[in-house]
Amino acid sequence: MKKLLLAGISFAALVAGPALAADLGRPVYRPVLAPVAVYNWTGFYVGGNVGYVASRNSMSTVATPTPDVVFGIPPGVTEGLAALATGPLPSGNTNGFIGGGQIGYNWQFGNYVAGVEADIQGLSQSNNGGTITLTQVVVGRLVTSTRTASETTRYLGTVRGRLGFLVGPAFLVYGTGGLAYGDTNASYTLTQTGTNGFVGLGSGGLSGTRAGWTAGVGAEWRFVQNWSAKLEYLHYDLGSPSFSNVGSGNFLTLVPFQTGVTSTQFRGDIVRVGLNYKLGYAAAPALIAGSATAADLGRPVYSRPVVAAPVYNWTGFYVGGNAGYGWGRIDTVYTSPGAPFGLLAVDQMASSANGSPGLRPTGFVGGGQIGYNWQVAPSWIVGGEADFNAFALKDTFNANLATPIAGPQITHTNVESNWLFTFRGRAGYAFDRWLVYGTGGLAVANVKFEQLNAYPAFPLSSSDNFSASTTRTGWTAGAGVEYIFVHNWSLKAEYLYVDLGSISGTSSTTGYANVAALATHTHQTDDFRANIVRVGLNYKFGYAVAPAVYK
Repeated sequence: MKKLLLAGISFAALVAGPALAADLGRPVYRPVLAPVAVYNWTGFYVGGNVGYVASRNSMSTVATPTPDVVFGIPPGVTEGLAALATGPLPSGNTNGFIGGGQIGYNWQFGNYVAGVEADIQGLSQSNNGGTITLTQVVVGRLVTSTRTASETTRYLGTVRGRLGFLVGPAFLVYGTGGLAYGDTNASYTLTQTGTNGFVGLGSGGLSGTRAGWTAGVGAEWRFVQNWSAKLEYLHYDLGSPSFSNVGSGNFLTLVPFQTGVTSTQFRGDIVRVGLNYKLGYAAAPALIAGSATAADLGRPVYSRPVVAAPVYNWTGFYVGGNAGYGWGRIDTVYTSPGAPFGLLAVDQMASSANGSPGLRPTGFVGGGQIGYNWQVAPSWIVGGEADFNAFALKDTFNANLATPIAGPQITHTNVESNWLFTFRGRAGYAFDRWLVYGTGGLAVANVKFEQLNAYPAFPLSSSDNFSASTTRTGWTAGAGVEYIFVHNWSLKAEYLYVDLGSISGTSSTTGYANVAALATHTHQTDDFRANIVRVGLNYKFGYAVAPAVYK
């Protein structure tokens, strides 16, 4: 009997042994409570924004006349000219696109969220100002006065505090305010002509970075994991600077016949949308009591995986944003055939304008990019990338010069570009997370150029003018380095050289009362070139790391 019992036990062990061994790798479920996600707003975030800006700028000038007795002329002449140069100016409400990037940090305490945020944006504005022309009798002579003004802000940055309330776990409404700063430019020109042959000219301007304040409100919605979308309104005010200008005329040559002070104001309103990515965990599981579905009744415990070393995969589409700084060089050459009427003085005046003065526009560059990479070999990467950027490069040159024959020369030159598009190929070598690459291709940008040379004291001439606004196509080339710092996210630093070719055109030097063309100049802007240094953030769709191997 004992032998039969032992035999039965041995047989059962032999049968059950393989089954138990096979079950060791299968999951064993343990009861848990059903999880519910609770969003955590605390932490650093980065993102981009795009929107519309309405800049409500204003300008006005007050001109003070030089006493008539200084020039030995009848009373009321300089007073009348100054009155025509006084009043509001049509600087225009410069509206347009705004876009850039932001970085910030939030602290959550209960249902309240406090934080700080810094951002910088490029502005691409559609209207640069306007002109006012008035005609009035001044001491028996009909005088026409033309005043032209413009104001622009090329980039705008803010450093703000934020304080908000969570309407729901994933929805935040907030107020915000703090420092605002931007690159501001303003210019003013005056032309006054009389029926007696009088020509008076004046100009002035300012350019530089100004600081002010900003305030607004917004709403932000965390729509999935670490991603949130926001809608925001901001009002900004960069203050009210002023600059001086003087008026010089051909009959009033001893001293300026008037001095003016032009007051400006830089302010505006922004409506924009943004996308933020929060670094770290955006939601933590909270355990709550209650019923659970059959699928939630237990937590599986799996066999231990054997994890292979991560291999980063660069192949796939990506999108991102960038911000940086640009500086350019524009060499302008003027050539003239001389005076067709053989006037030596006019020929000398034309020759004095020949030369190669250089402009050096600088400013903010920022926008977004989209591209695709192919990993064609274990370490070689090729791809294509397109980007569109606010390209806020500008430079202005104003000077009062002297010529041997024609006398005083007032020179105003301005060049600017507002946007840049590139479509480039990329080829590089990858060191796992690191990619070093070269890039080159097509570049397209808008370029605005204007030139004014005025000779108010020369009796048979007044000014020569040239302006152009065009879309230029050229080429770009550069190099960069990119680093995958976490999952599908990568940072890059990049240098680009841009060559937009040349702009050419003609202008006429006009004579007595701006009627007779006395000389023709050919103005050519050679080699509009720019250098860009920028940083960028990319998000790659799909897998960035090969999956781990389980055994």
